[in-house]
Amino acid sequence: MSKTGMSLLLKTMIIVIALMGLITCALWYPFSASLTVVGVVSAPVTQLQKAQLWIQLVFYWAASLPCFVILVYYWKITNFINEDNTFSFDVAKLLQITTKILAVDLIIFFVGNVVFFALGMNDFALVNFVIAVIGVLVSVLTGVLSHFVKEAAVLKEENEGTI
Repeated sequence: MSKTGMSLLLKTMIIVIALMGLITCALWYPFSASLTVVGVVSAPVTQLQKAQLWIQLVFYWAASLPCFVILVYYWKITNFINEDNTFSFDVAKLLQITTKILAVDLIIFFVGNVVFFALGMNDFALVNFVIAVIGVLVSVLTGVLSHFVKEAAVLKEENEGTI
């Protein structure tokens, strides 16, 4: 596969992931939060329930924002791929930044879900914890990839220096 084709494929994947994230933020979070707080009962919603609903929504939306920032960094990485500069210190640095952003976001996401679970406001705790585990896997893989890209950049620099 050519570098342009690979870059285009990765950009397409980033767009699809961003759209899935937007759908999750626009549809799933409000649905799951309202189902957790209000339930399926058609009784009038109290002020406390409204506050709980908005607290959950704001938390999940805020926890989603770093994921969109990470997608911007991945987009920048695809530009490096297109320029045939994949194995560079800049790409390794971008991958390292995304690893740190995701790790901090996952800690906040996990702690928030534990708090919601302890308060009885998280009926979808299992789903959220599975999402957190997937996030940890992505963070670890990105960290490993960052290390290998950095090592490849060192080798590339040494190779270019010996010619």
